Amino acid sequence: MVDAPPRVGPRAHASEHILWDVVEEHLDEAEFLVGVCAEASDSPLYTFRQLAGGPEHRLAAHIDGLLVGGPTTAERLLLPVFTDDAELARASAAALALLTIGDQKWGQRLIDDLGKLAGPHADGITWALGTCGRPDLDPRISDALRKAEDGARAPLIRAAFVRGVDQSAQLERWLRDDEPTLRLSIAAILRYAPRRFGPWIDAAITDRDPTLRHTAIASGLVLGSHHAWEAAGRLAFDKSAPDRDAMAWVASFGDARATESLIGVLTDEARRADALWALGFSGRVTAADACARWLADQDVGPQAGESFAAITGLLRSDDHFWLDAKPEPEGDGELPPLADDLEADLSSAPADDLVPPNPETIVAWWTKKRQELRPDTRYIAGVPVDQAGLLRGLRESSTWRRHGIAFELLVRTQGLARVQTRMSTQTQSRQMDALASLPRVDGNRPFGQF
Repeated sequence: MVDAPPRVGPRAHASEHILWDVVEEHLDEAEFLVGVCAEASDSPLYTFRQLAGGPEHRLAAHIDGLLVGGPTTAERLLLPVFTDDAELARASAAALALLTIGDQKWGQRLIDDLGKLAGPHADGITWALGTCGRPDLDPRISDALRKAEDGARAPLIRAAFVRGVDQSAQLERWLRDDEPTLRLSIAAILRYAPRRFGPWIDAAITDRDPTLRHTAIASGLVLGSHHAWEAAGRLAFDKSAPDRDAMAWVASFGDARATESLIGVLTDEARRADALWALGFSGRVTAADACARWLADQDVGPQAGESFAAITGLLRSDDHFWLDAKPEPEGDGELPPLADDLEADLSSAPADDLVPPNPETIVAWWTKKRQELRPDTRYIAGVPVDQAGLLRGLRESSTWRRHGIAFELLVRTQGLARVQTRMSTQTQSRQMDALASLPRVDGNRPFGQF
C-alpha cells in the first residue's frame, strides 16, 4: 500500500502517451493483490516483514503503475469502476489508486459519495480509506462525517475506526440514532473515546444483536468496563456458541484460574480448536503444557503446535520440529507459487495452512526449555509479556496473531497504544516506533488491575 503519491510528470498525463492495455493490466494485478494482501494479513505463514516485502510491495508497484496516467487514468479507468458491477477487490484497488493520486480531488469524490453507495462499491472505498497511509485523509474523513446526512455516516465511521481517528466530539449527536448499522459502527469507534461513553457501551453489551454485543464487549474492555469483562467470560465459555475472540480475551486478560478454565474446554471436541487458538495468547507454562498434550492429535495437532510456539518461542522455521512443512514466504517480494495464478482460490481458512508438528522432537525440546520459564509469568514467543515483548510480538509474530497482540496493547494501555493492523505496513511501522515511550506494561496483571 502506498503512503505518499509519487511525482508524475505532466507529459505522462496525455492520453496518447498512455499504453492502456498496460494500465488495465496494472488494475487487474492490483485487484488480485488486494485479495492476496487480505489473506496474508491473517496468515500463519506471513510475518509483518514478509507482508511488507511480499504482497504489499507488489500491490504498491501496481498502484504506482495506475498513477502514471494521472487524471486521464482516473477518469477513463478508475472512476468507471464505481458505475459498473465491480467485485469488492476491484473496487478496493481502484479506490486505493484514486486516494493515492497526487490531486486530492479524486479521492475526495470517493469520500463525498461514500454515503450514497452500497455493496462492493462502498465496501471497497471503506477498505481503501482504512488502508491508505496518507495522513491527510484523517481530517478529511472527520470533515465528511461532520457534513454527512443521517444514513450516510456508517461507512465513514468504519473507515475512521480502522484508522483510529478520534470522533469523540460528534459522538453525543450520533448516539441518539437507533439505526442498526450506525450503532454497530459507533460501538467499534467508542474504544477510542473518553470513558464517559461507558454507559452506552454497557447498554449495548446486553443488546439482542449478537454482532453489536460482540463489538461492544471489545470496546468495553478498552474502556475498562467490568460489565464487558464479565460478558467476555460468559461468551468465552458459552457451550452453545463458541467464540474464539472471547476465549482469546480471557486468555490475554485473565488470571491463572482463567487459563485453567480454558484448558478445561479442551475436553469439548466442538470447542477444542478454538480453545487451543486462545491458549496461544495465554502465555502461561500451563497453557503450553496443555498444547503439548495435543500435538499428536490428527485434527488439532497443527493448531496445538502453532499455539505452543506462540507461547514458547519454538521456531516455526526449523523443520526439525515440523512434519511436511510448507515453504514460508520470503520478505524479498516473492510470494508462494499459488499467488502467481490469477484464478487461484484464496478462500481457505488460515488454519488450513498450519503444518503438523513433530511431537517427539517438540516434547524433548520442551522438557529442557520448560525449566527456563517461570510458572507465574506470561510469555510471548519465549519472552515475558511486557511492552518490549508485545512490541516484539507485533514485529515478529505471524500476521494471524498480530491483531490479538495489538488489541492486548490497546486494552492494557487503556486506548493509548494504537497500532492499526489493517493499515499499510509503512503506517504501522510509524505507529510501532511511536510506542517506544510507552509507560510500563505488566502483562501479568489481570483485567481490572492494570
